[in-house]
Amino acid sequence: MLYEIKNGTVSLGGNEILSHFYFRMVDNEKIGIVGRNGAGKTTLLKLMNGEIGLDYNDDNTMGEIVKSKDFNPGFLRQQLAGSYNSPVQDSPLQNGITVYSYLLEAFNKLIEMEQRIESITNEIAENYDEKKVVELNTLIDTYNFEGGNIYIKELKTGFKKFGFDESDLERPISEFSGGQSTKISLLKLLLSKPDVLMLDEPTNHLDIEAIEWMEKYLQGYKKNIVVVSHDRMFLDNVCNVIYDVENRETIRYDGNYTDFVEQKEINYQLKLAEFNKNMKEIERLTALADRFRYKATKAKMVQSKDKVIEKLEAKTFKPTEADTKTFHVKIVPNKVGGKEVLRCTDLVIGYSKGMTGTTECRPLQNGRMISAPTEHAIAKVNLLVNRGDRLAVIGANGTGKSTFIKTIVGVLPKISGEYSFGHEIEFEYFDQRIAENNSTKTLFDDFSDEFPTYDNTEVRNRLGRFLFGEEDISKRVCDLSGGEKVRLCLAKIFERKPNLLILDEPTNHLDILGKESLEEIINSFEGTVVFVSHDRYFVKKISTKILLFEERAREAKFFEFGYEDYEKYLREKDMLESQNDSPVKSANEQVTETSNKRSYNENKQKNRDEKKIKKLEEEITKIEAEIKEISKKLDNSHIQSDFEELAKIQNEIDVKNEELTEKYNLWSEMQQ
Repeated sequence: MLYEIKNGTVSLGGNEILSHFYFRMVDNEKIGIVGRNGAGKTTLLKLMNGEIGLDYNDDNTMGEIVKSKDFNPGFLRQQLAGSYNSPVQDSPLQNGITVYSYLLEAFNKLIEMEQRIESITNEIAENYDEKKVVELNTLIDTYNFEGGNIYIKELKTGFKKFGFDESDLERPISEFSGGQSTKISLLKLLLSKPDVLMLDEPTNHLDIEAIEWMEKYLQGYKKNIVVVSHDRMFLDNVCNVIYDVENRETIRYDGNYTDFVEQKEINYQLKLAEFNKNMKEIERLTALADRFRYKATKAKMVQSKDKVIEKLEAKTFKPTEADTKTFHVKIVPNKVGGKEVLRCTDLVIGYSKGMTGTTECRPLQNGRMISAPTEHAIAKVNLLVNRGDRLAVIGANGTGKSTFIKTIVGVLPKISGEYSFGHEIEFEYFDQRIAENNSTKTLFDDFSDEFPTYDNTEVRNRLGRFLFGEEDISKRVCDLSGGEKVRLCLAKIFERKPNLLILDEPTNHLDILGKESLEEIINSFEGTVVFVSHDRYFVKKISTKILLFEERAREAKFFEFGYEDYEKYLREKDMLESQNDSPVKSANEQVTETSNKRSYNENKQKNRDEKKIKKLEEEITKIEAEIKEISKKLDNSHIQSDFEELAKIQNEIDVKNEELTEKYNLWSEMQQ
């Protein structure tokens, strides 16, 4: 499979987004596309999907797109993530269709093969036909190769890893929120296995467990992948090629994201060294030519040097530095605050009846919880956060992360237990809803109203630190992009100089440089940070402690020694789950085990029979091919007049036919 763009240029709204760029993709490449927000990453995906076309270059030439006949992309757009205009909900099929029926559509090809296999099998049973047997064998091989034996398990596993219960498969799609139906759309696209899987920010709004499942799925994907992502660990774990979109160009790097970062810096330094070397040579030759320029006897030498200088100047360009412009600020808290910042003692979090109408769960002395008809408890939390700690709150969606954050900041009431902040602790709280500011004020007025004592210059300087220039400050806040709104919200929070930052998914909508900048700000912050994030790279880079919320776990797990401590727990958990840690079995368990062994032996015998049948089918196919090959000799004009040779060939065919009949008879017996 080949897809290639040569000398391409794309413009949108009169603005040139990509210019004279080159892109190439061959079989089994998993390509990551990186670059600043607005660089043209999504534009490239839309071009590959056929939604837009190439424009004329500035020299009035037109680029070229070359693609194989089997180029058949499947595309998930970024703007659908978390929106309420999902492709599932907008589909006319939403009326009454269940999630299971919708996801099964991804396997229509396999389902059609199943129906064809059943049909041919019935035909052979009624009227044996050699051609039908061959067709059946070929069809079964294709079915197995395409995953026919595992696709239902694949569907259910993916659905659960994306944060749903298996019972949700029977619910109508219309009952799901926009964010949920977007995840269902992503899962269907993954399961449908298009020849080229194109994903624009697929990890947005997925929790860590779902991201890790998707990574493993994509690592085993046998076709091509093109993904735009700001998730550095995801790019490291999935991609083997990176395209950097910068300055309206695309540059290819072989390897994953870490390889790309290293190669890009090495390439820049090599180009810079070459530039400096050429500039020194130009300077030397120019000085030499100028020294003898007005001596008639040296005229030829001067002309020769001038030509060398001209050639060097024509090929000498200072390499363009990478666009590393990003926001940066050092936060110095107004108050140092006490050593103990946050303590939670048997804090039970959840929702009261007034918010959800669900039930209450109160903890008992033994740690279990029972239901009462007014509140719904999610988990119990015990932890201590000291000054300077960076506590990462992680876990699957719906397990209690944001509920915990909302409880400690006072948005939600606690169900029971205690939590308290230390002496002179002043916190600022960030979440996506706060950042989603739809004010019609200008950016300048919105910030100025928050800090009325600042004069115009101070407001401009503060906004400038977060990449808002003169052309930006007159924009309405509601017209800003998601990333710009996040930067505005962070600018306000940091300007208040708290000693405790409480951040719920602060990296959403930030590009990679924005994430790196936020990492630097937090790591240099003299205060304390409590944050929720699904970005594993971000969590690993800055966290010193971990609070893990797990499904069906009544108490959140606190890891005092950070990410390595958490990873050790995951390894041990995996080992325990793979072992049978109950050596003493009850009578019922022994009966069940005996039954399971019987079923296992029956299945084992069945598998043996299936293997024998498959081997017979392979032998039948081989003999049929041999008969066909021998029969070709009969068409040779030289042999047709040689009766002795003809008899010899016919005898070979008869022997093979006898062997074939024997195999067919055995195959028929095995089928009964």
